Amino acid sequence: MKALTSSYKSKKYLQISRSSHLNLEDIKTSRRKIVPLFENFKIERLLYDCIDVRFDSVRAVDVYVQLKDFKDDFPQCKRVALVCRTAPDNLLQHYKNASSYYDMDLTVHADIGAAKEWLCAQ
Repeated sequence: MKALTSSYKSKKYLQISRSSHLNLEDIKTSRRKIVPLFENFKIERLLYDCIDVRFDSVRAVDVYVQLKDFKDDFPQCKRVALVCRTAPDNLLQHYKNASSYYDMDLTVHADIGAAKEWLCAQ
């Protein structure tokens, strides 16, 4: 997992990029490493780049746990743009449903440009 802060249209966001399989334990391990680096940034927006991720081993419960853990780490985050092309529709629906539980507005995009536009529009 790679993580960096960036800005677009004068709005700061955290960009997380993943590749290969999406595995809950790998995500937790990676997040433990990056959270301290971004604690003082008061992250309100996340661009989650999963273009190269394979979702075949992701379960619905993993989605809810992943978003809950992220919200615990970044409680100010309100907008999430998920960039992916290979996730099944039912899994994407779980991301959208889970985000509403944790007071986050989440949309799915096929490319990073569209994701940045939406993410930084407000």
